[in-house]
Amino acid sequence: MHEKELEILEHLHQDTSLHQRDLSRIVGLSLGMTNVILKRLATKGFLMVRKVNNRNIKYIVSPAGVEEISKRSYNYFKRTIKNIVFYKEQLEHTLRRLKEQGIERIFLEGESDVDFLIEHLCSKTGLQFSRTANGYRPRNNECILVSENEVPLSMQTLLNGASSHTYLSGTPLTDVAPGPEVPVSEGTEDSREGVRLYLRNLLIRT
Repeated sequence: MHEKELEILEHLHQDTSLHQRDLSRIVGLSLGMTNVILKRLATKGFLMVRKVNNRNIKYIVSPAGVEEISKRSYNYFKRTIKNIVFYKEQLEHTLRRLKEQGIERIFLEGESDVDFLIEHLCSKTGLQFSRTANGYRPRNNECILVSENEVPLSMQTLLNGASSHTYLSGTPLTDVAPGPEVPVSEGTEDSREGVRLYLRNLLIRT
């Protein structure tokens, strides 16, 4: 089932008084496309169409439609749970590895859908958690996790002047997923700078 079909079906299940024009506005489709989807749902047996009068038509979600909504919602829920478990494992592995290297504080830069996981895992692993605006430069015992909504810098950009990043065997940490030990860059205690990692890279499935 197409995403918009499910969306229309769910709205009609919640409010049987909705008309085509209402649905068109709610789901962001043209009136003609909304009409096509309603007919398709009726053909599939997910909707029952009742003519109230010459100008009004009532749409009722059939038992098969209710079952389809439940099935789709359950499958979405299962996928979401699997993703959360995967994200938790990736983040916990990364945070523990950072702590072993001397990182004491984690900063989250930007809005993230997994901020609740990061905050919980920081507490669990004994790391301080804070939020920060773009532009903060981490100190030697700090790490910035950049929101998954931000696109990582390209390798070329980093090589052209991102000296503030910690490197792993010549490769910027922003371009590597969790893996083996990450050595802290050379320098005195005061001159070393912290780590900057992109959640988009850490949470990707390989």
